[in-house]
Amino acid sequence: MKLYRWDSKSLKIVKVSSVKIFISILLVLFWCFVSFYVGNTYGFKYGKESKIMEEDVIVIYQELQNETFSKRNFYEYLKKINIKFPELVFAQAYKESGFKSYLWRHNRNPFGMKDASRRPNVQNGTQEGFGYYNTWQESILDYALYQSYIGLSKLKTEEEYLKYLKEKNYYDVNHPDNEKYLKDIKNIRDNIEKYLD
Repeated sequence: MKLYRWDSKSLKIVKVSSVKIFISILLVLFWCFVSFYVGNTYGFKYGKESKIMEEDVIVIYQELQNETFSKRNFYEYLKKINIKFPELVFAQAYKESGFKSYLWRHNRNPFGMKDASRRPNVQNGTQEGFGYYNTWQESILDYALYQSYIGLSKLKTEEEYLKYLKEKNYYDVNHPDNEKYLKDIKNIRDNIEKYLD
């Protein structure tokens, strides 16, 4: 097959050399191979907080969108998607929103998650500076993505998780004392059945 191109200088149709075509195709294939290899080998290994390893990926989203909200369903969903430290995560959601705060009622956001555009997320955007979700399940999935993104899924014990919360100075506006916040979520965790009703 012969290929031709328009030469704008000579204003003629000229034949394209088959050697040039062959070399061009080889260069494109080589570039594709190098891009694929480098992306797979190094793509998620660099960057302080931007790595999500294969073992951190969340279980495929389950079809529970029509399940009604209850504190027990919330807690069970945390366990179903294998979120790390579900009792403590439930305690955080309970402490931070009580499942009746403004953010919970308007944004379905029990964790006070802010804009997550710099990491993988399932937010539907932001309202008043905080992420909003269509369902309470989406808020949990987003927290799981957050855990994976910042490396919390690699922590082995609840004590390591609590240490992380202390170092990052997690607290809520009603109790700005970090130690009180940690004590409260440990108390909720230890008496979780009482809080699930």
